[in-house]
Amino acid sequence: MARGEEVAGDHGRALVMAASSRLFASTWYYTAAGRYLAFDSVAADAFRDSAQALGIELSGADLAYLVDGYSNLPVWLDVPAALDILRRNGVRLAILSNLPERTLRRNLRSAGIDRKFEFVLSTDSARKFKPAPQAYELGLRAFGLSRSQIGFAASAGWDAAGATWFGYPTVWVNRGGARSDEALPAPRIICPDMKGILQLVDWGTVAGSR
Repeated sequence: MARGEEVAGDHGRALVMAASSRLFASTWYYTAAGRYLAFDSVAADAFRDSAQALGIELSGADLAYLVDGYSNLPVWLDVPAALDILRRNGVRLAILSNLPERTLRRNLRSAGIDRKFEFVLSTDSARKFKPAPQAYELGLRAFGLSRSQIGFAASAGWDAAGATWFGYPTVWVNRGGARSDEALPAPRIICPDMKGILQLVDWGTVAGSR
């Protein structure tokens, strides 16, 4: 949000929210159509189209700065401690995201948690965005385990539904208290913070953390 305000002033929040909505919709459109475009390109299109709709002029430098913001995402305060607990209990960790691998690694390094993960998995290697099954399948390839042995933690309801459909025991870390969609499969656990992931481990799964 801060970068949006730097670039567009009072319209920054509206720009970021509109671009985020367009971005996620676009990833679904590409996946549904059996096509693929790299995340950074999809994000750039989302910011460009949203700016145009809001009457905001963006330079090439502005656009690059906004897209680069995905490499500087904040981490919730309870995340590092929860990851440490998981590792102390022998849980192998991976991160699976629609973001490019280089972007993921930059985020992990800046948060000081890069060494906690065994695998850094980007759906770019599957050329399918989540919630496509091919995206979730990356976890099976990485760990060499069955679906029932890999716990999945999602921060968004649609991601939790996708992982549940795929067959992962799933926890939805629903920090915003969003309402569950009764038309979608229910994850095993819904919780407001990282404690739910620790509960998932008690079910005897191996957590592949998102």
